[in-house]
Amino acid sequence: MRLLFLCPTSTTRVHFDKVMQSLVRLIIIKATESGKIKTYGELPEIKIITTEDINEIDYVRNLLHKYKMNMRSIYHDYKSDFSELISKADAIVIENSLESFNLGYAISIAEKQRKPVLILSKWEPGTDDNFLYSHREKYNGNHLIQVAKYQKYTILPTIISFIKDASKHILSKKINLFITDDEKSHILKQAKHMSISNSEFIRKLVDDDIIRTSNPS
Repeated sequence: MRLLFLCPTSTTRVHFDKVMQSLVRLIIIKATESGKIKTYGELPEIKIITTEDINEIDYVRNLLHKYKMNMRSIYHDYKSDFSELISKADAIVIENSLESFNLGYAISIAEKQRKPVLILSKWEPGTDDNFLYSHREKYNGNHLIQVAKYQKYTILPTIISFIKDASKHILSKKINLFITDDEKSHILKQAKHMSISNSEFIRKLVDDDIIRTSNPS
């Protein structure tokens, strides 16, 4: 699974580090324990995509060196825009403790591309649940977007649970589809109008139908 990690440049370094450390730990666990984590069962192979230069992050290098692993499981991409980054990923993890317009834009792109998203916010003593309520209300009905607050000991289980759920949505199956000229024209027109690919438009129709039939009124 290609996991894109996004974090606003304005956020505190500790927020970025907490999530990044957990993602690196997942790579190590997968390599050293055959992908099993106690009650969580099997995990897919994980590759991290990040806009941060991992060669400048000491704890990442030290952790991987400790377990005699190379850096190929973490890919630094600072050239691609949000749309390109998200199209390369199977799922997206966003650290959003300090909300950012750019991350909101990235989430909207992920929605259009039908990609699973985990939006994280650091829990702080004395804070309320406005973050959870507002985001869950905003993305209510989109089963691909999850919202969670995390602490030191809950962040790894939260990410693992998301990855296991997101792995169900990885595009790994292919079917042949024969359609008429009118149907093809409609798909091309609607996909262009929505700024998504033809495949993404067809998958959106199927996903919407799955939600409709699984939740009959």
